Amino acid sequence: MLKKATFIFILVSLTAIHSYGQEQIASVKGTVKNEEGNPISGARITFIYLQQNLKAETETNKDGEYVRAGLRPGVYKVIVEAEGYAIWEKEGIHIRAGETDMGGAPKLDIIMETAEKAKKREQALQYQKDLEVIKEEYKAAMEAFAARDFDTAIEKYKKILELDPNQFVVTYNLGMSYINIMMFKEATEALKKGLDIQPENPEANFYLAYSLMMAQKEKVTEVDEEVEETEELKKILEEAEIRFFKSLEFGFNDPDALFSMGALLVSNKREEAGLKAFTKAVDIKPGFEQAFIEMATSHVKLGNYERAKELFEQYLKEHPQGEYVPRAEQMLNALEKILEKD
Repeated sequence: MLKKATFIFILVSLTAIHSYGQEQIASVKGTVKNEEGNPISGARITFIYLQQNLKAETETNKDGEYVRAGLRPGVYKVIVEAEGYAIWEKEGIHIRAGETDMGGAPKLDIIMETAEKAKKREQALQYQKDLEVIKEEYKAAMEAFAARDFDTAIEKYKKILELDPNQFVVTYNLGMSYINIMMFKEATEALKKGLDIQPENPEANFYLAYSLMMAQKEKVTEVDEEVEETEELKKILEEAEIRFFKSLEFGFNDPDALFSMGALLVSNKREEAGLKAFTKAVDIKPGFEQAFIEMATSHVKLGNYERAKELFEQYLKEHPQGEYVPRAEQMLNALEKILEKD
């Protein structure tokens, strides 16, 4: 009787040990393929047992198949890596104990995305996020600009350009914000970047010319004396002239801005370009008396006395009560004397 009881105890113990061993061993198998269904060989699969942070690895064969035995049953994080593909990663995967011959092992089939496609997808998602930020910042920037809070507008525009440097309207508005607070060097940099995007924009060309000349005017003012035109200054003023003429070529048509530009060109000894600015201003706004007078005066400075005389006579005829009648009469008298001598 004792022997029988002992035998039963041993049998039960062995069964328990056998069952315990089975519970502690889990297996998993599956395939790794691309989105076209083609097998990926040599893919490295890492199983991380989250409870104890234990790692186990395996690789796929030429058919994209893998099997991994000897795992502890539980919750895993699985990472799959293969050359040319984005890393596949997933947590919360339950791996259960299976049959010792692997026939009952749970399957985990994995589809991998190419690295190039994953990158494009991530870029698209990031672009959408950035777009939302850009919309919010742009709205705030425009409100600040309209309220003449140019410091805030500049901050907002710069933030937008960090996300998307190819926004022409933003670079242009940034340049105009700098002009409004008389930071002409910064305005020049912003407008040049804008023209890299839209080289034929008339406003950007015009205000770049304006900023270039104003920046030089600031330097002269700081010295507080007449500065001889250096080679560097000559090049800058030539660039300003080119930009100004381009703005006209591309259709710039703000008469008040053209008048200001004409005065700036004349102050920089660019009489012919100044004449062009005044003439264009008058063409756009025929009743622009001040621009008309400056246009006639520019002809005097350039030695075009006959044409200047005609223009002053025209002004007196069209504006007998005009604001600049005394100046026109004075210039006309002087011209008549010059022409008499000739």
